[in-house]
Amino acid sequence: MLSIVAFHVRWTANEVTEPLLGISFGLTTLQVILCALVARGAREVSAGRFLERRAGRLLKPWLVWSLVYLAVQVAQSVRYGHGWDDQLDPSMWLVGGAFHLWFLPYGFAASAAAFGLLHLTRGSRASGGAALAALLGGLTLLASSASRVVLDPWPPLDLWLDGLPAVFFGVSIGRALAVPDPRRRRGLLLVIAGVSLVPVAVGATWFPWSQLWARYAVAVPLALVGFQWRAPSSRPLTWLAERNMGVYVVHVLVLQAADRVSLLQGAPDGLRILAVYSGSLAMVVGLGAGKRALGGGVRWARPAQRVGNAMRAS
Repeated sequence: MLSIVAFHVRWTANEVTEPLLGISFGLTTLQVILCALVARGAREVSAGRFLERRAGRLLKPWLVWSLVYLAVQVAQSVRYGHGWDDQLDPSMWLVGGAFHLWFLPYGFAASAAAFGLLHLTRGSRASGGAALAALLGGLTLLASSASRVVLDPWPPLDLWLDGLPAVFFGVSIGRALAVPDPRRRRGLLLVIAGVSLVPVAVGATWFPWSQLWARYAVAVPLALVGFQWRAPSSRPLTWLAERNMGVYVVHVLVLQAADRVSLLQGAPDGLRILAVYSGSLAMVVGLGAGKRALGGGVRWARPAQRVGNAMRAS
């Protein structure tokens, strides 16, 4: 989440933004993990119940926060003497009230796809499903540049297309984690990591170069480490992780406010990133406290479920 906030803090319209750590892996990692959590599910859940739950977690916040961002944009336009619809765009029907909100409807669609693939690869088909999904992830990643040229999708469907390999890699990881034999499971996870590295290693021999190759080469192994490495329990990190999606939703709003603070204008990137992340976290905590006091409000405005519970529920 810090890498996502950093990218938007450092983004400018006039030049290509250099990622803080060289590769914009944050959102891609989030996409892979999202699908892996769905595909790892051990409990049988009906499609209707699953989609209802996902709609509440993804589509409802998308609608509510889109309205918030739209209200802010209209207020800004009126305040500075422009037409009330000066900042509005027809693509918002799918993007949302702010461009970064595209991830929420994508997350719903990706979750639904991962859920369908999960049901096709349950039980003894888990190993084969993991291998096949890894292969499809590698192929769609290799062909990512060519796919953009052929399909020429309009925003944000171009970003949905970039996230297609994440669905397959996430399903592959989730099904591999469901394999009971430890040796076979480890072997499958190594294969998945290897497949994610193939495009950046030799992909340019056959396909047009894609900036996605490096992102997935970091995101997939990083997600695998996250699922396999039993890190010591850390209450501060758990607390921060529980608020990740809330930070994602509000950080652009906080960034707009930070850009108007004279103290931060011209400040080093690190200070601006810390200010926006801290401000976003404070906003999420404040909205959560307000919701508890009022007994209602936006789902993501409150502290999320414990990470372990959320992972099991996924």
